[in-house]
Amino acid sequence: MTHPNTPDDMVIAIIGGSGKLGHSLARRLLHAGFSIVIGSRSNTTAAASAESLAGEIHPEGEHKLHVSGMSNVEACKQATIVILAIPESSYDELLPPLQKACAEKIVLSTAVPFPLREAPPSAGEHAQQLLPQSRIVAGLHTVSNVVLEGTGAVNQDAILVADEPHNVEVLQSVLQAIPGLRAVYGGPLKYSRITESLTHLLIRMNRTYHTAAGIHITGITLPTS
Repeated sequence: MTHPNTPDDMVIAIIGGSGKLGHSLARRLLHAGFSIVIGSRSNTTAAASAESLAGEIHPEGEHKLHVSGMSNVEACKQATIVILAIPESSYDELLPPLQKACAEKIVLSTAVPFPLREAPPSAGEHAQQLLPQSRIVAGLHTVSNVVLEGTGAVNQDAILVADEPHNVEVLQSVLQAIPGLRAVYGGPLKYSRITESLTHLLIRMNRTYHTAAGIHITGITLPTS
């Protein structure tokens, strides 16, 4: 299955788009020109979230945005790429019904297990178990929603891990449309056990220093898209 590389060709479903992380990602990606479908268990909630997003970006309604809201299954059917912006505790309930709609599609797992889980599976591996025909990428674990919900440049790196590096390349073209966000390939999906644990470290540091710190990987130059 091939994937387009420009915003005009991509439809991104955000499952959990009515939550904080999903809302922030949807707004950032809408600004970058992507078509967004908000997925929720409730059609009403999804539609209201889409309307809210459109109102935030263009309060006067003078521009038509490519944003809509629908059920999780319908959102995934419409999508080129699926982003899971839901806690891992919801995976067992919400992901199995999405297997068919997400088959062969790139699915980004952003979840982090709470409390810290030292033994496998990671949340990313858990998603792969529940969506066996999907192309799972795990990432965005170290980028705080406090940063994403703002309007300025993120100025952080996001480590993406996946068993197929090409899937990371496709997501890089999406995430790096967010100003100041650099997406870096970190290895196979099993390394999500490491990247997810970094969230717990950063939470502790942010409490200590009263900030919203992230990470930046030095010594790497990525090709420009």
